[in-house]
Amino acid sequence: MSFFENFSGNVAVIGMGATGLAVVRFLSRFDLQVDIFDENKTPKYYNEIKCFFPKVGCHSGDFDFELLKNADLIIVSPGVCPHIKPWSDLDRNKMISDIEIFAHYAQAPVIAITGSNGKSTVCAMLKSALVDMGKNPALGGNFGTPALQLLDFDNIDFYLLELSSFQLEFTFNLKPDVAVVLNISEDHLDWHKDFADYLAAKQKIFDNSRNIVVFRGQPEIYADLDLENISHSFALTPPQSERELGLISVDKQTLLMQGSELILNKSDLPLKDRFQILNYLATMAVLSSAGFEVRSYKNALQSFHGLAHRCEYIGCFSERYWYNDSKATNTGAMHSALLSLGDSYESIVLLAGGVFKEQKVQELPSAVAGQIAKIILFGRAADKFYDAWAETWSCEVVDDLAAAIDLAANTSPNGSAVILSPACASFDQFSDFNERGDFFKDYVKTQY
Repeated sequence: MSFFENFSGNVAVIGMGATGLAVVRFLSRFDLQVDIFDENKTPKYYNEIKCFFPKVGCHSGDFDFELLKNADLIIVSPGVCPHIKPWSDLDRNKMISDIEIFAHYAQAPVIAITGSNGKSTVCAMLKSALVDMGKNPALGGNFGTPALQLLDFDNIDFYLLELSSFQLEFTFNLKPDVAVVLNISEDHLDWHKDFADYLAAKQKIFDNSRNIVVFRGQPEIYADLDLENISHSFALTPPQSERELGLISVDKQTLLMQGSELILNKSDLPLKDRFQILNYLATMAVLSSAGFEVRSYKNALQSFHGLAHRCEYIGCFSERYWYNDSKATNTGAMHSALLSLGDSYESIVLLAGGVFKEQKVQELPSAVAGQIAKIILFGRAADKFYDAWAETWSCEVVDDLAAAIDLAANTSPNGSAVILSPACASFDQFSDFNERGDFFKDYVKTQY
């Protein structure tokens, strides 16, 4: 039965970003009273919604909150935090995500991916492998195309959904063919009540899943699961059964294994740092859970060269090696990037800052402590990071990202790796991490 077949009440959509626009477009096929709300005075897609969906009531900036409270169903976009006013005054029992609607209409198997870091890379690896095997996957959700737009695609073999904790919190009936939580670290604590609430939201991806994939390196992620319900697991440790994927070392070579079966030699992969290896192993575990044999997809993984803004190598300029990791919006992602560079460089210069997300400002990884030559801080969070790190590392504060690049280019040791890994949102200077990363790349290439 259609989700909206017997629904006759008023629908409120919160947020006029890409997800909100996709929701309004989807709802337009039903005879519903729809209103959309955004506390910004000039929301991103306000004009598009007004133009193409004139029956939808558009409310931005200061609006009549009673109208929203009286809605029978509230569809929450990921960027809206329901734990702070005015949204916290709403009835949570009325709230669902766009993914909840998607779950009622999807006609192909769903592979659902979440985690604090690596989601987009694993999604892209999975899509590359499925296409190489002759399948037609549709990728979206928190990455790329909003989920409801995927329902318009024809002849889909698999839906690949990257899911955020925001989306999962208000999703109740998704039934993935395969679900995985890649990892967990403190993130989005400005949105969630605390870390336990954040973890619980991530774990919702396992509800109703036919096959569950877990990361053995963090057993707290799956502590409450019946081990018999786990299809496959992955980690950097040697596998102990045919359902485990991991690494073994033989004759100074590192081999990616599924149980006793050799899959790939690490030397044959284009991305070799430990966190990318985890992404490869997670991808292979998911594909195995979906019923694919190793020989069917390993060639595709050998040709996968990564995504933009995720520890992306830009080149050697001004006798320094530059990396764009603008996607790192939390300290966990920053730590992963630093550890990956630590395998290759004696000197690392870190550029960090932006809009601070509620998280612990942790000490930087001890494994690379001796390699961090300088930390250059910018944006609103600069002082917070400075207070946490200045006693241990050489830290300097500058006004903006351009000044940080200039300082790194002119004062860091020749041969250093210079990495933008902000551990912050970008909204004080840029519209999103993509714009921040593009600016970084363009500035480095044109100025140095």
